[in-house]
Amino acid sequence: MEKIKATKLEVAEKQIATAIYLFFNREEDMVSVHTLASAALKIVINICECRGIISSINNWVEEFG
Repeated sequence: MEKIKATKLEVAEKQIATAIYLFFNREEDMVSVHTLASAALKIVINICECRGIISSINNWVEEFG
């Protein structure tokens, strides 16, 4: 199997795109939609924290988590 090089942000973008596709095309697979979206969110939050960025996503997750 060939190795794939991707940044964390590229992985998060792919996860979000796949979650959106599944949401609109395969409604019976909502567990996968949620799992992919949650994983992408964690990546984005980690990137923001590493860069010292306080985003509205971080605030929302902390408040409603």
